[in-house]
Amino acid sequence: MKYKASVKIMRSYDYNHFECCLSSDFKQTVLQINNMRKDAARLVDESIRQYKVAIKKEKQRDRDEWQMEEAITRAGVLKEKPKSELTSEEAAFLKTYHDRKFWKEWDEEGDYYEEDPERDFHFSCLTEFKKTRINA
Repeated sequence: MKYKASVKIMRSYDYNHFECCLSSDFKQTVLQINNMRKDAARLVDESIRQYKVAIKKEKQRDRDEWQMEEAITRAGVLKEKPKSELTSEEAAFLKTYHDRKFWKEWDEEGDYYEEDPERDFHFSCLTEFKKTRINA
């Protein structure tokens, strides 16, 4: 038998809800509906994976922000010190602080998601046969 179908997957993770709803206007077999359910589950799993990456990046960004504030404070204190009284470590810190690379690396840490070619390929396979219709 064939049915018009709609599948809904909802998962809770870390006090958040991730949901995916897929439906079809065409009548499908139970096997096709089950495959649609699996696709929805994979999409929800991918959402949770991306959420974990985003949370990890956000925590790192908070640490980096705190470290940046500490560096700015430390640089302010060291700038007040006469250059002849700076230790080699303090002088190196001031040089690094003024180095453009330091600020460039700080700005480049702004993305939330990691690149994963294998995972991206896997999820591209979900849509590869999206427009394919099999008549039985």
